[in-house]
Amino acid sequence: MTTTPSGREPNPRTRPARRLTASAAALALALVTAAVPAAAGASPLGSLAPLTPCDGRAPRVATFGEAGTPVLGWRENLAFDGRGRMWVTSLLGDRVEAFDSTGHRVASVPVVAPGGVAVTPAGEVAVVTGASPTSTRSTIVAFDPDAADPIPRLVATVPAGKNGLAVDADGNMYTTGVLAPTVIKVRPDGSIDEEWSARAAIVGSNGIAIRDRTAFVTVTTSVDTAVHEVPLDDPAASRATALTRPPALPRGLDDLAVTDRAIYAVAFTGGEVLRIDRASGAACVLAGGIPAPTSVRVAEGFGGFGPTDLFVTSADGSTRHIATT
Repeated sequence: MTTTPSGREPNPRTRPARRLTASAAALALALVTAAVPAAAGASPLGSLAPLTPCDGRAPRVATFGEAGTPVLGWRENLAFDGRGRMWVTSLLGDRVEAFDSTGHRVASVPVVAPGGVAVTPAGEVAVVTGASPTSTRSTIVAFDPDAADPIPRLVATVPAGKNGLAVDADGNMYTTGVLAPTVIKVRPDGSIDEEWSARAAIVGSNGIAIRDRTAFVTVTTSVDTAVHEVPLDDPAASRATALTRPPALPRGLDDLAVTDRAIYAVAFTGGEVLRIDRASGAACVLAGGIPAPTSVRVAEGFGGFGPTDLFVTSADGSTRHIATT
């Protein structure tokens, strides 16, 4: 089946406030509790062998801006629009918020259960909806971040349960899902590339980032801590680099960021940010003690921040700045 745009996404402003069900709240709380047993005590840095701390001076980690309520303020993903704003998805708060480089909130856009967020080549902010455990419908919406009152428009309807999102240089969108058998490719016109999607057979994908015509994808529930590399021109030729193997505990990788030399990935179950050398595949723990981190991005067009500044969202409702120099 090919899905095409069918108009605007219904405006959440016209809906009654969506309440978090008891089951969803319990699930979210269980995930955070199970994922971060050491969050309130000693840092888990290096506690899940065989990964060890990265060489050199430990980076500075600090809360950025105002923190939300743990679990209910769950921050799922972030992206920089290159024009001084960081857009953060509030999964259970039904909104996407923009922050300036001082940490002040400067915009809030209603979006139902937002997950992955990315900026398109045209400069729009694209968001996956329906990323919460109780959602029965997922879409991709987009809005103009420079509008005085941004209103999301419907780009595509995709199978339920989608989470991660990345956009390539041609405007194609790629979305993941922890219960899905493949990564799904959505063309700029909103239609699904069924052939490509069928060949990108990564079960339970979650985090996704694109670099050098390659999609880097994680599977949070995998028994290995692995990063999959999916060539955009030949998705069936994907390969995985495993960072841990049983009986070592898997790190439960979520979203990630890719530079010319390194991959940065958050370990949801380890409370860590990992650094993976792209040339050798060697991995180390860059930072630890972060309760249930959900995504990491390298700062771009964000005030005085630059390539050595990472920003991390978390299920505890916080965004953190990691200064690597």
